[in-house]
Amino acid sequence: MNTPFPGSTSLTHQQMHPAPNAVSDDFDDWEDGAYTPDASQIQYRKNGREASRTISEARAGLRIQPRDVELLTFVEQHGFALASHLSRLTGDSESAVQQRMKKLAKGFWTTSVAMDAGRLVWLPTTDTSLLTGLDLPITRGGVKDALFRHQYAAAAVSAELQRITPNDASDVLGVARQGDSFPMRSRFPHNEMLFNEPFEGVAPGYGETVLTERQLRSGLDAFRAQRSRDEMRRAVAVASADPDAPELNLGAGALFIIYRDSTGTGEHVPDLVAARPRGEDGHPRHVAVEVELTPKSTDEYRAIHRAYSRYGDMYERVVWFTPRSDIANLLRSVNTGSDDMGDRWQVRKLPARFVYQAFTTR
Repeated sequence: MNTPFPGSTSLTHQQMHPAPNAVSDDFDDWEDGAYTPDASQIQYRKNGREASRTISEARAGLRIQPRDVELLTFVEQHGFALASHLSRLTGDSESAVQQRMKKLAKGFWTTSVAMDAGRLVWLPTTDTSLLTGLDLPITRGGVKDALFRHQYAAAAVSAELQRITPNDASDVLGVARQGDSFPMRSRFPHNEMLFNEPFEGVAPGYGETVLTERQLRSGLDAFRAQRSRDEMRRAVAVASADPDAPELNLGAGALFIIYRDSTGTGEHVPDLVAARPRGEDGHPRHVAVEVELTPKSTDEYRAIHRAYSRYGDMYERVVWFTPRSDIANLLRSVNTGSDDMGDRWQVRKLPARFVYQAFTTR
């Protein structure tokens, strides 16, 4: 079932806000040209004050390419991105990505803050969603040092999962790489990506469609409304048994959240979700992806494990990535007893290049 899902990279043409002539279908290069959408004005925030200009002034000569939308979608998904993330996502060099992002910034589609060694962190603006269709909250005040290392690592894993590669791609989540075992996505006009759909003249690519914690939390209050935690657990159980995959509908990201019972506290939101089509039996095949850089207590890990084991109906499995052996041992140690998930609970080593060491803003 080719249902667009909440804030995913699988954008439909209707989700693309600009006029049809604003987006080129040429995937081969980033050539600048005329850009003349129908709207006559934009609003953007510059140096903390509101201003407006005509699009012809602010964005003249910038022709938006589908790959631009791919870059901006990733930035909005995570609330930030570095050139290293975007380069891995698209397969282009970091310098090429950086230059393109600077051009997009001149058109106020993105903005940046400088960090250590002069590297730039790219951030969404109030206009980014006009191209991506995601409409996620703007991150006020940029990125925070206390959270950055974790967010950087999660974004690095996300880029690794999302990048579209040939059928000999490395399998990040440890799934067999033949047949339907590995999710296939194809590029379509207007940046649509559909599951396992043949299309004349379109080369298939292999990669995951990823939802971020930021996407899952966005709209949670509206979806949940006045439902109690018990009611949300029942809603997830019902949705997971529905072969029409209601969790993939726009605005239904709350169905990917784990709602704990009285033995746990609140909700648990995965860092990432690899959203996959249902299996032939109609059961969910989504993968919860967790990135762990600093250890929690054993009791906390037991509570998370118990929540996934008892109420993780949406997930075929949970995959943890950590660079530390002590955390890996803790995570493996809780996968025992009556809630043992077997190989549905997996722990993987996070490569060193996914971990950012220094961060200072200027």
